[in-house]
Amino acid sequence: MVSIKCPECKEKFELELNSISSTIFECPFCDIILKNMDVIKNPTKEQLLSIKTLNLEILPITLGVEVESYVIRPSGVKAKAPIYPKKEAIETGELFIDDMTIGPEYNSIIFSNLAESFFLLKNGLRKFSIFAEKKSNSQLGLFGTWHQEPAGVHIHVGLDPEGGITRKDASELYYHLHDHLPFLIAIGANSPVYKQKLTNIASNRIMNYTKEGCNVTASETPLCEDHFAEICFNNPPKRKPPTLEIRVFDSNIPEFIIVELAFIQIITLAWLNDKEPLNLLNHKNYLLARENAAKDGVFAKLFWNNEEINVSNYIDKIFEYYKKEIELIEIPGDIIDIIKLLKIGWNGSIIIQKTIEKLQEEYGKDKWVKRFCRKYINAINHLLNGNDIRHFVRYLGLENFPKINLINDFI
Repeated sequence: MVSIKCPECKEKFELELNSISSTIFECPFCDIILKNMDVIKNPTKEQLLSIKTLNLEILPITLGVEVESYVIRPSGVKAKAPIYPKKEAIETGELFIDDMTIGPEYNSIIFSNLAESFFLLKNGLRKFSIFAEKKSNSQLGLFGTWHQEPAGVHIHVGLDPEGGITRKDASELYYHLHDHLPFLIAIGANSPVYKQKLTNIASNRIMNYTKEGCNVTASETPLCEDHFAEICFNNPPKRKPPTLEIRVFDSNIPEFIIVELAFIQIITLAWLNDKEPLNLLNHKNYLLARENAAKDGVFAKLFWNNEEINVSNYIDKIFEYYKKEIELIEIPGDIIDIIKLLKIGWNGSIIIQKTIEKLQEEYGKDKWVKRFCRKYINAINHLLNGNDIRHFVRYLGLENFPKINLINDFI
């Protein structure tokens, strides 16, 4: 055993000898992720016993999200109809703005762990209605398309709350993350409605607006600063730190946004731990996987190192190869449930599709919209006020929630 003093909380703890050669571990007191800067590869017992102190660096992976949204009312879904919370409800670091394309946009504070981000994201989004400037029956419509305007989620990754991430580090992380983007599109697809019609497309936002706001990139080309690329180096004015920005996500409920954050954090930790990228695709297969993900969502044919794979097996590979990183980030139980849902073929797009199909069967294809709006407002109110995905689905009118308890735990 080796005695360690955390540079953040100053608490002392001991680490097993055979784990000192590992570059990344977690303080059991403050949950800060630490990196050993003096790694001995394949250490002997004598070398381990000679280590008195470790040169430790704190690794606060920082995550932030921008959530664009429609406004939904009992009468229908509206774009460019912004709603705002009262100023006194806004916390330092939060922004509630009017996006020129869609309307309401929420910019989160900087997150450092998943449990915190899950709570704060729900708390931030609920302010649009609970603390609204003007009382109304309006609520956020968290889906990627309804009319023609796209609504997305942009995720920002940094390594320091104030300094963000350097271009060099962002370029390295870009290479690790890039070929996972089709998978992230598939699990986050949430726009089956387009021009007010239910379609068989999981992400109409990606299918119809790639050229306008989510330009395709290639892992073999350098990281760009194009604000409208699917992944880019975001180097804003001095008021914000630079980040690696990922823009492939449809607007969605917090549960599915946090799942995306979890997978991004896992891959980022693996990169910090000097692991090689685990999934590299040629550009032809990348484009095919990306299109499949947008069309078919959780039922898409993807690729892992240019071999065909489905979403469920893709998730299994991530949990198999990134075991150490997954242990460090402590995925909340509610988010594990979402991952289980994904494995059996449910994501945001499927939930909306099933809800609308049920309403169309009951009321016809011309009279479902207002009923959907009323159910969605009720469901999203309960979800943002602390209820889980089961309640959300039930309030939408879907009675047969998948039996995710039958899926073996994979952590």
